[in-house]
Amino acid sequence: MKKRSMEKVMKFLKPRRKVCKRAILVLGLVAVNFCLTTMPVFASTASSGADLVTTKIGLLFDIIAAFVSSYGGIQVLWGVFEWGNATNTQDGMMQSMAVKRIGGGLIEVIASQLVAVLIA
Repeated sequence: MKKRSMEKVMKFLKPRRKVCKRAILVLGLVAVNFCLTTMPVFASTASSGADLVTTKIGLLFDIIAAFVSSYGGIQVLWGVFEWGNATNTQDGMMQSMAVKRIGGGLIEVIASQLVAVLIA
């Protein structure tokens, strides 16, 4: 009885062994291909590499500065609108918050120029 059940198991596993062997072979070839096709990268000169990094960081700074400046303009407009609404109420706190919002927005609008002055 035991012998027949082992034969059934072996018969069942025989086609799957081929699949497993093929899968291992393919994964091995992929690993060898991945390891052997790497290519070293050498910088041509030190100054050109530094210029490349500086240029990319400068572009990133310009994008962030434009975003902050745009957000500051929106905040100034919102502060003016809020201040106009606050003048119709008796609450002085609303007016002071609107003035704070306008001041913060103005600082954000000129933030890129402030950073340029502080760095130089």
